[in-house]
Amino acid sequence: MNKNTYQVVEVEKVSQVQVNQDIVLYDKQEEKMVACLRTWLKTKSPHTQRSYRKTINDYLGKVGKMIYVVEPAIIIDWISSQELNPSSSALKLTTIRSMYDVLIINSLTTRNPVVAIKSNSFGKIHKKHHGAVPLNEIISTIANLEARASLEIKKKLKVKLFRDVSILRLLLNLGLRCFELSSLKVKDFKENQGIITINGK
Repeated sequence: MNKNTYQVVEVEKVSQVQVNQDIVLYDKQEEKMVACLRTWLKTKSPHTQRSYRKTINDYLGKVGKMIYVVEPAIIIDWISSQELNPSSSALKLTTIRSMYDVLIINSLTTRNPVVAIKSNSFGKIHKKHHGAVPLNEIISTIANLEARASLEIKKKLKVKLFRDVSILRLLLNLGLRCFELSSLKVKDFKENQGIITINGK
């Protein structure tokens, strides 16, 4: 068995800030699977793509042609051998689960071995959840910023204050993720149509 039947490679182009990654096909019989995974990964944000591709590359390097018949115990051993914390282990498990779900949806396999693995198999995940900021506090903050911006004499500071107001309004009204907000370009705003194009999940 050739464990390197499929491989996800990362090719860094010097002229680009971000890494351009792609799935390289080694076995023509599995072309549909690779094409499916390529399409699926393109729907993710660049950060998520990098994370998912690395995990999938490692996993396919481990199971090779056994991807369709691998048992849950193999996946558990593969993740456990990396000595990760519970959160990182759970993230890898979620990535592989999603990969199999996509293959099932596209009729490329009939089983997802990850569903038999309990989410707490690698230890309890302790997450500290931040409490939501009350809506009245957010509205009050925006109103204060707008008032300061209106009274500000210095042009640069006035622009900065109105920018902050716009950021808060976008986050509040559209529920954007930080990545989605920071990725917005001027061309994404179609003022005449009242449309904003969001690139993200």
